[in-house]
Amino acid sequence: MANTSSPQDIAGRLEWDITEAPAWKTIYHGRREVTRDDIDIIPPPEQFRSRPDSPSWRRSPLATSFFEHYRKRIQLEHGFFIEQISTPYRERKDLVGFGLKAQCTNADTFSWEWFNIIDDEHAKKNWEGGELRIRLAHGAKVLEVARTEFLTDVSLRLMTEGGGCLLGLLIPPRSLWRIRILKGSEITWPLVNEEGEAAPN
Repeated sequence: MANTSSPQDIAGRLEWDITEAPAWKTIYHGRREVTRDDIDIIPPPEQFRSRPDSPSWRRSPLATSFFEHYRKRIQLEHGFFIEQISTPYRERKDLVGFGLKAQCTNADTFSWEWFNIIDDEHAKKNWEGGELRIRLAHGAKVLEVARTEFLTDVSLRLMTEGGGCLLGLLIPPRSLWRIRILKGSEITWPLVNEEGEAAPN
């Protein structure tokens, strides 16, 4: 079926490989345009959100970044999806990085890949390398990473849970799958409005 989305509906395009341990052979490969409707915004639980009457420590940038993640999700195929982790409450001086993660609806896995923001237009993956061109934008929640362009291939690991934080120190998690987002992929992410929903970008 032909893609009938109008140009203003297109948020970008993605190309990916999904590989599986232990041989790390490619089990899926995909390429497609991503529309704005393909990106779901998942707000933090209500009990995690700060309020004007919250203690000052709870409204600090550090506490906000820990508790108040907004997840922006794109489904890929066969239950695999990726998410950008956005904490849109901070001033520019506090926005030192952001997360991308990969998940599978059919397995209990852990994923977290941190990207250090080098300047207003570039970010680097903390582990294993990878570079992005980014765009920052002000939404209702102050400042967000509004666009990511993959300047290199970027690998997102899906790992075993490791039995929790303490046990994970003794039994390091192992990778089960990897989703590799290929160079040239690009996404314009919706901003978050005051209601925690997608806003124009």
